[in-house]
Amino acid sequence: MLFRSGSERRVDGVFVVDLRGDHPRLDELVRLGLPAIVLAGSRGQHALPTVWQNEAVAVIGAVRYLAALGHRRIARVAGAEGFVQTENRTQAFLQTVGELGLTARVVTTDFMAETGAHVTRQLLSEPEPPTAFLYESDILAVAGLGVAHEMGLHVPGDLSIIACDDSPFCQVVHPPLSAITRDIPGLGAEACRRLLELIEHGQCDDLELPYGHLTPRGSTGRAFSQQASQKAATQSRERAVGRRLKRSEGLGPNRSSRSPHSGPDKPRRPDR
Repeated sequence: MLFRSGSERRVDGVFVVDLRGDHPRLDELVRLGLPAIVLAGSRGQHALPTVWQNEAVAVIGAVRYLAALGHRRIARVAGAEGFVQTENRTQAFLQTVGELGLTARVVTTDFMAETGAHVTRQLLSEPEPPTAFLYESDILAVAGLGVAHEMGLHVPGDLSIIACDDSPFCQVVHPPLSAITRDIPGLGAEACRRLLELIEHGQCDDLELPYGHLTPRGSTGRAFSQQASQKAATQSRERAVGRRLKRSEGLGPNRSSRSPHSGPDKPRRPDR
């Protein structure tokens, strides 16, 4: 539908977002000669002008921040495979944890909160769970925080969380989530200026914008030692299981309410 509108000049220009590794849309836009601006996390190898931010810089900074807090096992809950943004962030994450000698886990999701909660639950149930998580989006991070509460873990005492995308969601939960903050309105304004220039003059230059900065909030803190964090995680899981058992084994109408530690019933004294 878009390409039909472009070929018939129903639109003057377009923005291209959510770029994938293969770029059939970009080739078609070049063929049509339709003015287009790509918004991406890297410059990319294509002919269209790009407004981009170096996403690797912020991811590297977030990993180094967690390492400085003493975290040695860090998990990245990424978005969907195939997206340029996801691949750029994952590459920067793996490169940095490798340089620092950390243990890394990367799992992909479909960006849905349910999936984020599921993979977080799996990772936290491992014998040596991560002590810090770096989530692809605000929604995934909020879902992960919910799982931590569900499993009886204290954030940030037992687990640290950072969201790669900041939003009001990150600020209204408890504790508020540390996140990578970007100037989204500024990005949109610069992209609009570039597109208007392209429509009017037929050409414009690429533009690199500052990616953003880490905003520490209440979800990041110093890591326990490995032994202490394992013990705390085990105890938290045991407490969560105990609470679930108590809820499921509530006293029925025909069950005795006598404490199991109160000893055997005293024999009744025979009537005289």
